[in-house]
Amino acid sequence: MMQRKADFDIPSTLRRGCLTVVVLLGALSAARADDPLHVRIDRLIDETQIGPVAGDCTDAEFLRRVTLDLNGTIPTADEARAFLDDPSPDKRTALVDRALNRPRYARHLTTVLDVMLMERRRDTHVKSPEWHTYLHDSVVANKPFNQLAREILSADGVDDAMRPAAKFYLDRLGEPHLLTRDVGRIFFGRDMQCAQCHDHPLIDDYLQDDYYGIFAFLQRGTLFVDKKAKKSFFAETATGEAVFTSVFTAVKGETGPRLPGQLIIDDPAIPAAEAYTVKPAKDVRPVPKYSRRAALAKHATDGTNRVFNRNIANRLWAHMMGRGLVEPVDLHHPSNPPVHPELLELLADEFVAMNFDMRAFLRELALTKTYRRGFDMPAELAADSPDIESHLSRVTADHAQRAAAVAVLEKEVDTLLDGVLAAQEAMFDVESENTKAIAALAAVQKKSTAAAKTLADSKQKLSKQEQALKVLNEALTKADEVVRQFPKDAEFTAAAETYRKRVKTSTGEIAALKTLIEKQTVAAKAAAEKTVAPASAAKVAADKLAAATQQVEQLRKPYLQKLYAYRDARTLAKHREQQREHLNAIVAYRQSTEKQQALVAEIAAARNELTRVQTAALQAESEVETALAKVTTPQQRHTTALKNAQLIRAQHADKHKLARQVAEAATAGQAALAVLPEDADLKSSTGQLAELAAQLNNNLSPLTEQLKQAEAKVAEAAAVLKAAQQKLAAAQEKLQQAKQLTLDADAKLQAALQAQQTQTALVDNSFQDLTEQFAGRFATSALKPLTPEQLSWSIMQATGVVAQQSSAAVAKLDKKNPPAPPQRETLVEAKVNEKLKGNVRLFVKTFGAGGGQPQNEFFATVDQALFFTNGKKIQSWLNPAGGNLTDRLKKLKDPAACAEELYLAIFSRRPTEQEATDVVEYLQVDSETDQAAALQEIAWAMLTSAEFRFGH
Repeated sequence: MMQRKADFDIPSTLRRGCLTVVVLLGALSAARADDPLHVRIDRLIDETQIGPVAGDCTDAEFLRRVTLDLNGTIPTADEARAFLDDPSPDKRTALVDRALNRPRYARHLTTVLDVMLMERRRDTHVKSPEWHTYLHDSVVANKPFNQLAREILSADGVDDAMRPAAKFYLDRLGEPHLLTRDVGRIFFGRDMQCAQCHDHPLIDDYLQDDYYGIFAFLQRGTLFVDKKAKKSFFAETATGEAVFTSVFTAVKGETGPRLPGQLIIDDPAIPAAEAYTVKPAKDVRPVPKYSRRAALAKHATDGTNRVFNRNIANRLWAHMMGRGLVEPVDLHHPSNPPVHPELLELLADEFVAMNFDMRAFLRELALTKTYRRGFDMPAELAADSPDIESHLSRVTADHAQRAAAVAVLEKEVDTLLDGVLAAQEAMFDVESENTKAIAALAAVQKKSTAAAKTLADSKQKLSKQEQALKVLNEALTKADEVVRQFPKDAEFTAAAETYRKRVKTSTGEIAALKTLIEKQTVAAKAAAEKTVAPASAAKVAADKLAAATQQVEQLRKPYLQKLYAYRDARTLAKHREQQREHLNAIVAYRQSTEKQQALVAEIAAARNELTRVQTAALQAESEVETALAKVTTPQQRHTTALKNAQLIRAQHADKHKLARQVAEAATAGQAALAVLPEDADLKSSTGQLAELAAQLNNNLSPLTEQLKQAEAKVAEAAAVLKAAQQKLAAAQEKLQQAKQLTLDADAKLQAALQAQQTQTALVDNSFQDLTEQFAGRFATSALKPLTPEQLSWSIMQATGVVAQQSSAAVAKLDKKNPPAPPQRETLVEAKVNEKLKGNVRLFVKTFGAGGGQPQNEFFATVDQALFFTNGKKIQSWLNPAGGNLTDRLKKLKDPAACAEELYLAIFSRRPTEQEATDVVEYLQVDSETDQAAALQEIAWAMLTSAEFRFGH
């Protein structure tokens, strides 16, 4: 059943309308077709590049990168030294060519293809050595990839010469669904496993209909075990259609064989009776005249299927660049478009044009500027650039136009789909009627056939009896002749009589049988007549089904064509959306950086302000201390004056009180004297009191004056004290204000520092995101972890194990007739590989992913750490012996030379000044034994470092 979403690839007839940029760039490329592919790749990337890019990597990085990618190992120390010291301007090109012409290239690409195709599955029906030999021979012969893929997809294991190629099918046990998933992933870049039972729940464009389009090529296959030959083969039948039902919607669907991006491939019209070259039977491997699987191999690899072409171009690009233009490489769909759609089209077209030549294709990739990019982000990333804003505006406008075009196409697709669905539903109804008509016809045909068989059996029996009667009559005639000649011979007479009786019996049986045949003839005729109507009805139903099926196909073809155009438009719209997001991320990073820089200036100003107010606070505090000191003396003087005035006031009060009392006594005496004027004593006492009161009043006046003066001094001291206190209060208020300003300035500084910390985190996160985006867009080089095979060979190369085995192989060859250099290198490589492949298997077991799983994800485990820490294998390689790395280093007397040899052998570069100093210091030990241990420790640390574990 057709669905509303399907794969997004476009037939070439429709690509023009949706790939405007591709067409324009294609025309531009055609005008410059004489340029090598790597030049056109660089030009295309430069023309479509967004933002700055990283510069060229160093010579050391390039050397290590090329050797790992093309030979699967690091270079030797001598090779590194020679390359780094080579002043030739074209040494990088020469390095690529040398790597491609070494035997290690074929060995490494064999491993790459093996891992890609078999994903480290365990052997079941084809042994790995046979398979590896087949792949290795193919690479050595530079077999075109499409030929290799065609051989693998069509191999059944019958031809001994091509049996290894059948490993892809046989070691997957010929299971159609597993094969469908892996063929879709590995050869077409679509992991549609989740579309087996329903449309993919996460990827809108992976549909059950697409899944069964591939399944239809493979569902007729099965694993056939030949018990006599004790071998397994891949067998096929001539029947079986891809019918499926969604477990979500319960809607039934059916499709013929269909490759991603193409229409259904019709089976040739072959009568059912002629469908097999070898018919199915017990213990017999069937061979159909037409093989859908062979059709899969043919149509996928003939250069016309763009999905197949793009997939392998993308995988080889990923092998060299560390990630695909579509990443993950097995998830091609509109929501995950290529980061450079035009580039992927160019690569796919050119790979086909160069006849799928992997060696030539990898060479072109290795010569690009993209491959040479460094790992570090471009320094000008944060620089303001009006080009970015202008580019963003153009991309935004283009995305809006494409989104609008997608909406229009979607409506057109939905309209066409409605017609397909309606026609398909009608077809299913007619199919049901046809099934019933066939069943009804089969029922009456069964009776007619039975009646016809009964009649035929009777006729055959009659024929046999008539033939027997004829023989009996002949025998009777001859017997009668003998009796006439020997009438008295009783035996002859008895024999003749026996024949006569048997003739009579047989004649009666024949007569009865003829009567029965007459009745059976009538019955058979009647049964045959009963099939006429059902046969007619069945023919009508079959014609209706054929017409309904034809109607579906007529509607389905324009629908698929429009759908592919819609998917392509969506792909490019999504690509523009991602470009816009990338540009926005650059702009946001620059704005964040500018804000970060503004915060730095703000923090500097806040620090200056805090320093200023802190200085002012210190000044105010000094003024308070000065004012406080100036208050002390007036305070003391005021206190003294106040005490003196209080003393005088007390004295004055006492004397004033006494004078008042004396005066009051004198007044009382005068009153008494008025009553007793003659009382001389009273008169004398009163006079004395009056004199005393006058005297006391006279004595009080100076004290009063003294009191006035004391109080005046108190007032004067109070005024001076008040003035000093006012100055102190003013200074204290000034100090309080300065302290508050200090607190405010410090709070402002802390807020700015916190804002800077937050902004720095935002900038760091933004930078990290941009780092991933730049690597994903190939503006910087991606960080590639070494595969288990690369890691094992590189460690053996660095420690000198490879050199030891090579020397042994050379010595063995030289004992006989030494071969010529090219053949010699090939033979040596083969012998070294044979000797060391067990070590490689050990690394694969420890560092490889599980069998049947994608093998391109980096992961670290405790087992890996223990392998390096406690594993005796690597430790043994580091024990000085037989001219290995540590043995060579021991013989170097200069520690600086040791440092250089270490770094060239392990990191393929010379050490920095600091690194050389660190090595020299570490080697300052007392004895040769300690020095050997130190060399082993340094080498072990370098081999287990992140720099060695990754291709950097």
